[in-house]
Amino acid sequence: MEKEILLRILEKVDQSSNNLEIWIPAIISIVTLLANLVFYIFVQPKLKYRAEARENLTKIAAELLGYLSDIVSFDSFDGVLTKVRKLSLQIHLQFKNGIADKEIEDLLEKIYKEIQKRKDIVDNQEITDWNENFRYYVRKLRIKLAKYCGVL
Repeated sequence: MEKEILLRILEKVDQSSNNLEIWIPAIISIVTLLANLVFYIFVQPKLKYRAEARENLTKIAAELLGYLSDIVSFDSFDGVLTKVRKLSLQIHLQFKNGIADKEIEDLLEKIYKEIQKRKDIVDNQEITDWNENFRYYVRKLRIKLAKYCGVL
């Protein structure tokens, strides 16, 4: 009689362990499925949006910096301020609040004001001094933008 009871207990234990062997992987699969759904519904679109915004910012920053590097050799500044302001606004629009980081905002404004000053300068020594100052601001802007655009 005791042997029969022990055999029945062993059978139940054996059956329950078989159930665990089935249920544990099933539960893990369901949890993994739910985690994947949450990721693809909520997280992935945000990551995609950020990657696209970074790519757009990189394109606009490259265009602005390329244009700024050409300004040093300009003789006529007709339309230059308008184009610089347009590219600056496009950079601002790539940020969540519609305004770039304070340092970038200040540098864009300083560059704009430097270009305004350059329109009135005619002396060669003043132009040389202006070029150095302007290049300094452009270099600082490039460094600040690289924090947002750079991969490394």
